[in-house]
Amino acid sequence: MKHFLPITTLIIIAILCPAAQSADIQARVDRNPIAVNESFQLILEASEQPDDDPDFSPLSRDFEILNQRQSNNIRMINGQVSRTIGWALTLLPRHIGPTRIPPIRFGRDSSPAIQLSVQKSATKQGATEDILLQMDIEPKEAYIQQQLRLTIRLYLGVNTSNASLTPPQPSDPDTIVRKLGEDRQFSTMNNGRRYQVTERRYVLFPQRSGILTIDPLLFQGEFAAPGTRGSLLFNSPFSGFGQTQRKQVRSNAVSVKVNPIPPGYPSAPWLPAGNLQLLDDWGTDDPGFKVGEPVTRTIMMMADGLTAAQLPAIDSSLSGSLKQYPDQPLLKDTDSEQGTTGLRQQKIAIVPTQPGEAILPAITVIWWNTTTGELETAHLPERRLSILPAPGIEQSQGLQEPRGTGMEAYQSIPEDKDRILVTPYPLWWIAFFAAGWLLTALAWWIRSRQSARKISLPQSRAPDTTVGTARNATGKQLKKACQDNDPEAAGKELLAWATAHWPDIRPLALGSLADCYAGSDAEVQIRELERHLYSPEKGNWDGQNLWRTMEGLMDEKNQKIEQREPISPLYPR
Repeated sequence: MKHFLPITTLIIIAILCPAAQSADIQARVDRNPIAVNESFQLILEASEQPDDDPDFSPLSRDFEILNQRQSNNIRMINGQVSRTIGWALTLLPRHIGPTRIPPIRFGRDSSPAIQLSVQKSATKQGATEDILLQMDIEPKEAYIQQQLRLTIRLYLGVNTSNASLTPPQPSDPDTIVRKLGEDRQFSTMNNGRRYQVTERRYVLFPQRSGILTIDPLLFQGEFAAPGTRGSLLFNSPFSGFGQTQRKQVRSNAVSVKVNPIPPGYPSAPWLPAGNLQLLDDWGTDDPGFKVGEPVTRTIMMMADGLTAAQLPAIDSSLSGSLKQYPDQPLLKDTDSEQGTTGLRQQKIAIVPTQPGEAILPAITVIWWNTTTGELETAHLPERRLSILPAPGIEQSQGLQEPRGTGMEAYQSIPEDKDRILVTPYPLWWIAFFAAGWLLTALAWWIRSRQSARKISLPQSRAPDTTVGTARNATGKQLKKACQDNDPEAAGKELLAWATAHWPDIRPLALGSLADCYAGSDAEVQIRELERHLYSPEKGNWDGQNLWRTMEGLMDEKNQKIEQREPISPLYPR
């Protein structure tokens, strides 16, 4: 008995006090790879209080700690309070080569390790200017519509104000330019002098073959004149005359050789990518198929170096015993160190209509590997389905098909002359529910008719005068371009007309516009124009065929084409 009280006390404490749980600590860096003379940020985040304060001493072997700070964030969403504790360290690597950021211990808790690539200096050795501006592009040789990564770095050795930097200007104005993420800022040492660096990244998609040149960028800014640095109040109305100097700095120009589509590429959408994957998901390992019951299939196409708008629609045609109801596709772009990765996700509800065996056809996407320079295919294999009858139909079939023939089929049913057929519910109750079902069906039908009328109202409203004028003007210019057999002008005017005609969709590529007229003569003529513009073999193009096809479509009253969902514009204006 003398040990009973201490043991009981320990049990109560164990019940009332939950076991200590290790804190989940996440670690990441803002850039990777980095140069040996450049600083970077190491961010550590914990969703709850760690076991102890962090021990940063293991970092001193490979890094110099320039700065560190701690933050606490508390958020309340839908009554749920979440807390995040963060540590941000500014580090400077000590040597070149693969470097490991070791785990940081927080008492019994610790963060994961990170592998870092430290490269040679990115600045010009021996440069002592106050302001440096550098531009670099990768790769140096590419294919048409392939992603190019442009990196701009501004090195400031002095404090500046009223600064501005011109955007990249490609020699081909049709080149698509897109800013990649947010600006990065860090410090670096060059020839014994410290610079504050601003890094800005872009991705470019050339639309023509040949030499693509990015003109030099221009930086303009004001800084303190010699003898007044450290005492000047920038943008102050009391700053004396002559206390500031305005300086302009130009960067270097860069060039890329853009190759046309390789000869022999099949008649398929041109997809130059670093990697392309085709995946599908059923939500479960073994989806069961029954007549009348929908099963959702999710097909995903992911491509490194292409935007989601460049990815074509997924051809998932099915046989007659399977009906499909596709949802609106999800288009999403993700930025990373290597550029843009596009995702096209398509959810399809598949409904079997007959029991037995059915086949889901294979799906194949042809693409060009920009890393190996070879033609490749992404493939979803054919799938055989075993479809079961609907449960209700199976039971009714079992009642309607008794064993035997003739009178033998009924000998197994015992006769009971005194038995009366009794339903589980009174007849008036069944009639009441039947009437309610009919009224519900009638209300649903009336509502669907009203919704259809509401949807059609915007098409029957009076056309906007401004939009109509724009369509007429572009239509005349398209006619002239076709009569002059000028394919480049015809492509521009055709896209301009499409933008005026579909202001909500605004297809900015000929392939997207061709999808709007899938299965018609217009699709054939538009794709013929696209092949002529981007094919390496330039032949004679007859614009009369395109104009004869599009002339009837220019009249809005004659348009009866089913508007299919086109590929979203690459970069909305």
